[in-house]
Amino acid sequence: MTAEELYYLGGLMQAKYIDYDYISAMGDIQKNYRMYESNAVDGLAGKGLIEEDFSGEITVSVSIEELLSPVFFGDFEAEIDICGVQEDSRKIVKLHTDQDKTTLVELDENQLVLKKMQGNDVVEYGKDIFGFLKDETDENIEFDEQKVSEIYILKNTVIGGESDVRILFRIENSVFMEDENEEIKRINDQDIIQTIQSVLVEKGA
Repeated sequence: MTAEELYYLGGLMQAKYIDYDYISAMGDIQKNYRMYESNAVDGLAGKGLIEEDFSGEITVSVSIEELLSPVFFGDFEAEIDICGVQEDSRKIVKLHTDQDKTTLVELDENQLVLKKMQGNDVVEYGKDIFGFLKDETDENIEFDEQKVSEIYILKNTVIGGESDVRILFRIENSVFMEDENEEIKRINDQDIIQTIQSVLVEKGA
């Protein structure tokens, strides 16, 4: 769905909050609010996510309401911000958790892809992102800021609480991480899995 469609659903569901990244991905809806609303209704109805009766009353489908509940009402939010240094690209992956329900949102410009996550899905998703580590790598590579191809920012926020942030850098098929002493050291795939588990799943525990 589009960021505008998510924002519209937030209004229908009386969202407790809407992440700022989704709001910033929208166009200026204030310029023509009626058109925004009409486009959102048409788009969501076309996808079968809402139904409008003859009186104009709109009902949100049970499946999308369940998927969006952690997004609008969750108490824990984590994300992976992937910045392509050489390509000047950016992809944001959000994880919203409400009790035992987690929804992943892939944000690419204005488009959002939502996925229900269960069990170990989050860790497996993280493994896929860093799958290049399985390829042969040069153990003699040292950290050089000029050679960084991608930067990964992993962070979480407990609503009303503290945040935890980890910064990782990719050079070829090697990954380096900045530690608590602001020193950058190479890490292996097991270290990355532990970091993903800690930041994205266990609230920084």
